[in-house]
Amino acid sequence: MAAKKKPTTEAQTGWRKILHQAGKRWKAVADGLALANRIATKVNAALADCRKIAAEWNRVKTAFSDAFAPDTA
Repeated sequence: MAAKKKPTTEAQTGWRKILHQAGKRWKAVADGLALANRIATKVNAALADCRKIAAEWNRVKTAFSDAFAPDTA
């Protein structure tokens, strides 16, 4: 014979609903943070690419400046 389950009180049901809502909100916060982290990773990679391009541009600019500078010697 199975044990009879006590009926849930109204207070228990209320708390269950509150905790369920809180859990959904925390999951939304965690999902938002994960998305922000993925975006930040992509932005950092793009910035690293920009730094590489800027360094290369400075190298080329310097080479041209040196090649076409009037001789002062």
